Amino acid sequence: MMGQILPNASISPPARHELPAWLWFWLPVAFFIILPAAWMLLPPDVYNLIFANEIGPVETTTALLLLAASILAFRTTGAFWRMGKRGLALLLALFALAAFWLAGEELSWGQHFLGFQTPEELRARNLQGEFNLHNLESFKEPKKILKWIVVLGIGIGGGLLPLIARWKGWKWQPRKHDLFWLLPTGVCIPASLAALVLHLGYKLARWIDRSAEEGIAGFFLNVHEATEFYIALFAFLYTLSLVVRLKRRDESAESVGP
Repeated sequence: MMGQILPNASISPPARHELPAWLWFWLPVAFFIILPAAWMLLPPDVYNLIFANEIGPVETTTALLLLAASILAFRTTGAFWRMGKRGLALLLALFALAAFWLAGEELSWGQHFLGFQTPEELRARNLQGEFNLHNLESFKEPKKILKWIVVLGIGIGGGLLPLIARWKGWKWQPRKHDLFWLLPTGVCIPASLAALVLHLGYKLARWIDRSAEEGIAGFFLNVHEATEFYIALFAFLYTLSLVVRLKRRDESAESVGP
């Protein structure tokens, strides 16, 4: 049936990935191993300081990855517009704006570093008294739904679909199918699946025992920031992959000549 949907489909993943293995494979895999090891070995306050603190290294790295993804997405927007792919350009522009907004929200728009106070009206409505929108009491339920959409979209589109495409041998050419540019490549698989596993584990742990502080359930109840880190890492790898593939396309065109 897929052959009917994508007739004449012809790109298997390149023999050599467009990004270095340490970045797209070893980094997400190593963090996925370090996370439970740190949970078991570190004192709770040290673990929370590193992996769950609002201005900790994981939270800050998440925001920086999102900011980088926003910049890269804006860069690809111009490239697709010049290629005449206006639909892709608009989608990437929306992606860039969303990544920039998420980066700002993660850092409470610089509040934790600059030390400015939250306006009283916003403080009264914000569950953590911070200068952001995602912690507003009225946004609590919509945020849960939005996170499910993001995690499932990343897990399926960035993790499962590239795996299935490789298994089935689905291929498409950049000149024939915009899917070549739009769909994540294999470099997004580890980060995407990690985000999906952690989020599903969190939901399952809440269903089993939402008050657990130790063991597997306790671990998964404390993976909010790690899940968001993998979401941000996916966004960064996805946009960086686009930039590299666009550059290769330009270099290939130059080598062929007029």
